[in-house]
Amino acid sequence: MRGLRRSVCREKAYVGYNASKKSWYIGLKVHLVATHTGQPKECLITPASTHDLKALKQIYLGTLPKSSTIFGDKAYQSKEYENELLRRGILLASERKTNSKRGQSLIYQRYGKRMRKRIETVFSQITSWLPRHLHAVTEKGIILKLMMLITAYSFTFLG
Repeated sequence: MRGLRRSVCREKAYVGYNASKKSWYIGLKVHLVATHTGQPKECLITPASTHDLKALKQIYLGTLPKSSTIFGDKAYQSKEYENELLRRGILLASERKTNSKRGQSLIYQRYGKRMRKRIETVFSQITSWLPRHLHAVTEKGIILKLMMLITAYSFTFLG
């Protein structure tokens, strides 16, 4: 089994599940806050098992201007955290689960899928910059290479 031979990210925290693909994977997750044009603003790299909402709570959102809107998928649905961000002047528009009592927000219905598609495109572009094999001896080495790659990608928006 290939997963047992890995020398980096051996702990159970690095095993995550992708519900949309119905598959398990080993490694890291990149959480990204980007502008509507796709320019990365904030980034957080976590073990694969970290829940998306928990990661969003760890991302520094102080650089976002007042009246910003964050679009997310169903994993970011939290009434308490939405209200907390709203008090800070940031709107969290996430896709609602089908059994949600709150219903889908009008702003998400209008712009949500388009904005999320843009973010997925950003991830595809960043992934296309990755080499086929990311050689690193330690977990910190992998994180450093990913951060440098995302930084390099963000420079494409200058000029």
